Amino acid sequence: MRSLWVVLLGGLLTLGPVVAADGLAKIISFTTRESEIRDIVQAIARLADQNVVIDPKIRGKMALTVKEVTAEDALHLVAGITGNKIAVVRGVLVFAPEETIKYMLGPGRTSLNRLRYAKAEDVAAILNKVYPKDASAVHHATTNTVIVTPK
Repeated sequence: MRSLWVVLLGGLLTLGPVVAADGLAKIISFTTRESEIRDIVQAIARLADQNVVIDPKIRGKMALTVKEVTAEDALHLVAGITGNKIAVVRGVLVFAPEETIKYMLGPGRTSLNRLRYAKAEDVAAILNKVYPKDASAVHHATTNTVIVTPK
């Protein structure tokens, strides 16, 4: 059943947790005082051995101290506190405002998911409750298929 959810929701989670290379799972410790946000993101990416692109609009300074966290968690913390997002676009980590990432990822794709062990009607109802702003799910009873369309 877990793989079913991954298939159904995979396209909806592009702005959530980054599912990228193994380096982002690396445990890091990092301390800085009033450094440029761009420099902090680059340093974390370097520690995780990741390619990174940072939107030119990213400006400002911040202090950061993290101990024994994954590089991914550190990046999510920096992104969250600065009002930005992270995503992986063609294997490269992108640190940018949400609108920039949505533009880079392009329009969402509609997916058809034929189910074997669950009722398409029930799954569509769950998806519409869990992701009302991100997607619309409908079912086709004859083929027991869930059709997911990003908004």
